[in-house]
Parts: sequence; structure tokens; C-alpha cells
Amino acid sequence: MSKKSFELAFAGIASALCIALEFSVGIMPLFLYVFTMASALIMSIIMIECGPKLALCSYLSVAVLSLALVPDKEACLMFSCFFGYYPIARKYLVRIRPRLISGILRLAVFNISVTCSYLILIRLVGLEAAGFSSGGAWYIALLYILGNAAFVAFDILLGRITAIYSQKYRGRFFGRRKK
Repeated sequence: MSKKSFELAFAGIASALCIALEFSVGIMPLFLYVFTMASALIMSIIMIECGPKLALCSYLSVAVLSLALVPDKEACLMFSCFFGYYPIARKYLVRIRPRLISGILRLAVFNISVTCSYLILIRLVGLEAAGFSSGGAWYIALLYILGNAAFVAFDILLGRITAIYSQKYRGRFFGRRKK
């Protein structure tokens, strides 16, 4: 199998797995965040194996197909607005020096993405009717603080898992191909 054929097949199968994970949220809603974070990890592996162009194509195809097929629109928006493209963007954001600026930019990307996705949910799904904004400003501030803490943990985990995959497991699964 040629390198290009392998990359296309791998990206297609991994994209189908992302859609299956998002679809599973409808069956097991408790795993909303777990499955979307797992999809981000899969997108990170696509980035490592296939490069940024094919990873971006995979992200776009999963985002469009999940919006059309997946019944849980919150999972679709979480993937489309953040978890799908962040592993691709992270590769470039981590390179920025000093590291403090890199961290601030990653937090800014997260906060802008989360704000946009929940504004979309409020407008389209009517999340306000479910009591989302009735808690007051302190409730929203607490959600942002906890969300940022969770993002920092996710970002560290994504970086470590990606490094472990690249160093230890990449050669075991797909041979000793070098990018």
C-alpha cells in the first residue's frame, strides 16, 4: 500500500470512529465530555500520521457529517467548535515562545470556542429555557474557572499522550514510517 493510500484510509477510518463516538453520546449521555475528548485524541493521531492537511480535511468532514447525522447537537458543537480542530492548532500554538504567551493563547482559543459554542446552543437549542443562565454571573464565572482548569488538565494530557504515542507506539502500529 502506498503512503498516500495508507494516510487516506487511516484518516477515513479514524474519522468514522470519531463520528461513532459522537453518535454514542446519544446512547450514553453521561460520556459527553469523555467521548468528545477521545475524538480530540483521535484527531491528534491523524495529525501525527497524516499531517495537517489531511487532519484538517478529516476535521471538516467529521464536523459536517456529525451535524447531519448525530442526534446530540451539543456533542457536535463541542467537536466542531473546539475538540476537532484544537489538536491541529495545538501543534502550532505550542511552538510559540515564550511558553507563557503560548499558554495564554491556548486558553484564549479555548474560552472563545466555548463561549461561541454555548452562544450557538442558547440560540438554536434554547438552553436558557433549561435554566442555564438563571444562576447569575457568579455561576457563569464558576463555570469558566472550572472549565479552564479542566482545559489545562486536558491540554497537558493531550500533549503527554501524543508524545507517548509518537515515541513508543507509532512504530508498533504502523511500522517505522518517518514523517
